[in-house]
Amino acid sequence: LTSLLNPAKFEQESNSWLDEIKSKLQEYKSTEGALPTLASKDIKAEKVDAIKHSPLPKWLEGLTKNFLQTKGIAYHNLIDGIRFKFPGHKEGLYTFNIRESVNNPIPEPISLQHEIIQSILKEAIRLSTSSYGLQLYKVFIVENPELRAKIQPAAWGQSQIVDASHLIVFANQTTITEEDINSYLKNVAQTRNVPEDSLSGYGEFMKGGILSKSNVENSNWTSKQTYLALANLMNAAAELKIDVTPMEGFVPAQVNEILGFNELGLNASLLAPIGYRSTEDATQHYKKVRKSNEELFITL
Repeated sequence: LTSLLNPAKFEQESNSWLDEIKSKLQEYKSTEGALPTLASKDIKAEKVDAIKHSPLPKWLEGLTKNFLQTKGIAYHNLIDGIRFKFPGHKEGLYTFNIRESVNNPIPEPISLQHEIIQSILKEAIRLSTSSYGLQLYKVFIVENPELRAKIQPAAWGQSQIVDASHLIVFANQTTITEEDINSYLKNVAQTRNVPEDSLSGYGEFMKGGILSKSNVENSNWTSKQTYLALANLMNAAAELKIDVTPMEGFVPAQVNEILGFNELGLNASLLAPIGYRSTEDATQHYKKVRKSNEELFITL
């Protein structure tokens, strides 16, 4: 009570109490190696406070549960976490509370970098709609920092190419062959358990409309398909409060050369850096500038 009434005494007692806590923490080694080690100079108070109050675990948990429900995968809420079997993984107990997982080694912690969350984002792209369902593009996840450094000049030096957590490159096919269509029809037959012969009419319809076009026309068409996949990725990432920056601001020919796309019959259509929004980005606080409803929408 005395220290509360005396500001100087209060500060002295507070510092003494903090020193005592720090001393005890230095002797506590049971969680050593459980979390990344950072030098004290690298820890910024404002970032720590933002993480402490972040609802990210709730978003990750909600996204994962929605995904499991969509796939018809049962999960069980337990005291220590959630038990389920994710495709490609053994059944396990998982928690989205990273702080809690430090004290409880049983549940496996799930963060944004976890394979399960990465798989969900990939699934959002994989399940995207496309014309005829052909998906005539490839999606490259560029993790190699040297490759990203080479791509940056081709993207006019934009920093998010190397700074973002992930860099996605959407590459469309520059040519379409009869085999592309046949392969799709075979996949349809196997997935839906129907005879391939029953799809022959649809196959001929596609071939007549697609293979009669020039390579330039088809390349333009397949490039547009990548935007549909990007939109799905952006929606899924937005559910996690993760930013995706769709980028057309780059030189495709240079990116094609760097990633060897020419030999693969591919063309870099879109770049999509993914990550958390920087707290130092002033533009996030600007008001959105968009056309009014009256200017944008026309009812016929």
